[in-house]
Amino acid sequence: MKITVVGLGYVGAVAAARLAQAGHDLLGVDIDRNRVRLLQAGRVPAYEPGLEPMVAAGISQGNLRFRHRDDVSEPLGDVALIATGTPPTESGAAYLRQVKSAVSWVISKSPQRLVVVMKSTVPPGTGQRIVQKELKGTGLRYVSNPEFLREGRAIEDWGSPDRIVIGAEPGDASSVAVVREMHAGIEAPCLITDISSAEMIKYASNAFLAARVSFINEVASLCDRVADVRAYDPEANETARPHLPPSVRVVDDPVEAGDRAQAMVVMTEWRQIVAADWKDIARCMRPPRFLFDGRNVLDAGEMSRLGFEYKGIGREADGTSLPPTVHSSFPRKRESTRSPSTSGN
Repeated sequence: MKITVVGLGYVGAVAAARLAQAGHDLLGVDIDRNRVRLLQAGRVPAYEPGLEPMVAAGISQGNLRFRHRDDVSEPLGDVALIATGTPPTESGAAYLRQVKSAVSWVISKSPQRLVVVMKSTVPPGTGQRIVQKELKGTGLRYVSNPEFLREGRAIEDWGSPDRIVIGAEPGDASSVAVVREMHAGIEAPCLITDISSAEMIKYASNAFLAARVSFINEVASLCDRVADVRAYDPEANETARPHLPPSVRVVDDPVEAGDRAQAMVVMTEWRQIVAADWKDIARCMRPPRFLFDGRNVLDAGEMSRLGFEYKGIGREADGTSLPPTVHSSFPRKRESTRSPSTSGN
């Protein structure tokens, strides 16, 4: 399948690299010439573990290439995946000019039977308006396919997502099939909805994330009132240090963060934390050894066995995952984490 990714920021670059790795023919397009030149050289505009070598590999293999929008002369292919930014305006509303410009550009290329796949986060109702106004009479189809990528784990999340959401017009089975083919080789629950429902699912997910961030901010406020608080992040230690209150001591590893602490909060998925020696951490902590897994990345049974009073987001009281709400999946192809982890007495 030939796919054109329009917008090569964080989400677009990950999508292009991952889809090229899956064997698709990928053209990445952007209006920023500096960004395009960077990607053409095998480098990426934002740090993400594993992304840069994956981009370089796709370029070397010949099925991943990048062009400025004005320099594209080849056909766009089967899918135009829109991944432009939608930053908030002063009023808080989503700024949709980049999305509308991308859609207009796709239409201007006069593609035949192409499916416009929206990865950008847009307000519910946006896709339906695009279908009724911009795409009417063009022969182009539209699908909302929101992303749920986490910084630090975007490469893994693309290949092992919690769910794949496909929002299409009622009866448009052919567009759904195209997006299914785009995700071939990935096993995940799949939810087929209408366009506006898919957009709403993304907004609800973001709202839940905002609630988690608010909780993290409350933990930071708690740090101001607790005598001995230690924090560790393998990537952000030096960056965060000037912004933390004097009561927080930044340390060099998870074991030191847990030394003689009575509680620990995990707020990141970096491998250095997920794969830490939790047996050693439990041994150096003091009772009651509260462990709050704000990212739900640790093995609940193993943590309890090691002596932690474990609580994970989205899990039942016994540590088991909450049941999924969707029921279909794609066949899987076997293939081969960002805020501090904080502990306090």
